[in-house]
Amino acid sequence: MSSTVFIMGAGTSKCAGAPLMADFLDRAEGLLQNGRVNLVADEFQKVFDAIGKLQAVHSKAQLDIKNIEAVLTTFEMAKILGKFPGYNADEIEGLIKAAKTLIFKTLENTIDFPISEGKISPPKPHHDFAVLLTRLQQEATPKQTVSIVTFNYDILFDLLFFSME
Repeated sequence: MSSTVFIMGAGTSKCAGAPLMADFLDRAEGLLQNGRVNLVADEFQKVFDAIGKLQAVHSKAQLDIKNIEAVLTTFEMAKILGKFPGYNADEIEGLIKAAKTLIFKTLENTIDFPISEGKISPPKPHHDFAVLLTRLQQEATPKQTVSIVTFNYDILFDLLFFSME
């Protein structure tokens, strides 16, 4: 067991510009309206159109149609059931793909990825965290073993750990 454990929450990458779940779809819609995702605008629009269709069932279910995780989960459930308002079973897979594209492109367009010496670097708070991890493992007395627990996939942690190698 590690002597030091860090638990990272959903807001860990907010400092780098990533939206939180509560404003993710609003930020995605802003990117669409401002022409920043023109190459995948159809995918974004597909997600927003499907969310519009969910409003018909929203009053009959506890569904947070403002939360991208809830929306993606709804699309996945629709695939299992083979039903979604206004879509046939074959079109539902396209909704899932579109939602994943929306997530990826929103993160790509909102996170500030610093470039240093021709390499993408972790944002400053993530870099500072890497320095802390190194100090704990190499300079602390007694030296610490470290574990990190996260409940979300976070591309910035991938970048952070890659940069520490």
